[in-house]
Amino acid sequence: MIVPYLRGHGTTGFLSERTFRNAQQAVVALDIIALPDHVDIVVHNYRWRLGLADSDPRHDRLEQQLAAGPTIAVPTVTLDGEKDPFTPAGDGSSCRDKFTGPYAHHTLKNTGHNVPQEAPGEFAQAVLEADGFNRP
Repeated sequence: MIVPYLRGHGTTGFLSERTFRNAQQAVVALDIIALPDHVDIVVHNYRWRLGLADSDPRHDRLEQQLAAGPTIAVPTVTLDGEKDPFTPAGDGSSCRDKFTGPYAHHTLKNTGHNVPQEAPGEFAQAVLEADGFNRP
């Protein structure tokens, strides 16, 4: 999925140097509207992730390289939302071999796709848990 940078962040370019740069919600909405196929891109992304749409074969080799990427050695806690309509909750085993450092996985009850927003307390606790892996 293509996600444009918020105004003033990343490599966003503007035609005029006088363009005000901020993350005001109305401005972000206007930027999204300026990308008329944004909705189609997002919908296709979810369809592809669910196996309901084909990938772009031009990028299959890069996808394979990314899938074979290096392991992650830092302490990690992965979270699944039990009611995520896009990515079914699991037990963490599907990605467990990617993590070589201390690891934990939790499925959060009554939580959907947006874990930090829907379960901010549990999300914060997971951050503390991962940080605690390095403490005696």
